[in-house]
Amino acid sequence: MDYFFYGTLMDQDVLGAVLGRRIAPARLKPAVLVGYRCVYAKGVTYPALVPGAAGDAVTGCVMVGVTPPEAARLRRFEGADYREAPLTVTAEGRGEMSAVVFLPRSRMVTTDRPWDLDAWRRRHKRDYLGRVRGWMGMAPSA
Repeated sequence: MDYFFYGTLMDQDVLGAVLGRRIAPARLKPAVLVGYRCVYAKGVTYPALVPGAAGDAVTGCVMVGVTPPEAARLRRFEGADYREAPLTVTAEGRGEMSAVVFLPRSRMVTTDRPWDLDAWRRRHKRDYLGRVRGWMGMAPSA
């Protein structure tokens, strides 16, 4: 199974903390999801996808060959505020393909403010990564 990441999971350190190990770069392919926007979820530093207008697209990456144990860890990380949905993405070197995407459940409140990975890394990554390592059962030095 393949998964499309559009937020904090695009960061190698966060993905490694969630999965308990570094992922080989060959398993991650740049990809685009058309018809959505990536915005901040209200009151937090991470994003959510919302339906977009014509021409909107989200840049992210696809992790290919996600195993059942990896998928279980991803679901644990995303929690009850997100649901999995198969959507069509366009991945570098693979073209159009189906990938599982974590979409916010209707109870999640989102903003109109676009989410930016580089800005998130500068402002929030260090603290967030420490919390993720705690959630996923890893020591902060891992």
